Amino acid sequence: ISALNQSMDSFDQAPVASIIEQKLLRWFCQEFGLPSVADGTFTTGGSQSNYMGLLLARDTYLQKTWGWSAQKQGLHPDSRRLRILCSEVAHFTVEKSASQLGLGSDAVVRVGVDNCFRMSPADLRTTLEALRAQNLLPMAIVATAGTTDFGSIDPLPEIAATAHETGAWLHVDAAYGGALLFSPRHRSKLAGIEAADSLCIDFHKLFWQPIPCSVFLLRGARHFEHIKMH
Repeated sequence: ISALNQSMDSFDQAPVASIIEQKLLRWFCQEFGLPSVADGTFTTGGSQSNYMGLLLARDTYLQKTWGWSAQKQGLHPDSRRLRILCSEVAHFTVEKSASQLGLGSDAVVRVGVDNCFRMSPADLRTTLEALRAQNLLPMAIVATAGTTDFGSIDPLPEIAATAHETGAWLHVDAAYGGALLFSPRHRSKLAGIEAADSLCIDFHKLFWQPIPCSVFLLRGARHFEHIKMH
């Protein structure tokens, strides 16, 4: 795309580029340990990939909880109870996405970190208990694999287990840390990322690609149905 300025809006405009994209996405899904039903798409950056993850998290939660289609019906009347959890040092796009999704930045709950700036699993559980006591609904947990300021990687296996128990969507922001996938020495630091419902890798970071180049991976391709439109 950098060389040809080719539109990727539809297959008929870019058949070869579309096939290359699909093959790359499937290969990345395999490398990250996602199941065969996984899929994804390239986006214009980490911000858009994070937004996509939380958009699908919201729409999946509304469908699962109330049988509600956000695409057709807008926000559910009880959407003000939805909450998104992330660490104190997670990227600002979590709040930005919540605002754009109509939930408001107040829907984001920051969880404490340890002395290495990683999300504390104990604080995460305590926060979830407090939300339940307030009759609030944790729809998503955002874990970070490589924070912008510190490079810290949240304890992904523990967070994934908590998300699974809670029924919350797990999105992993691996915009920076995703490149560790190709390091035989440090790949193990991403252990647990295979449990993510969605994840983001920004090729503009350690992959050294042009700025508008990020990938969004989805554990279950069926969730793209929430935004399908003809």
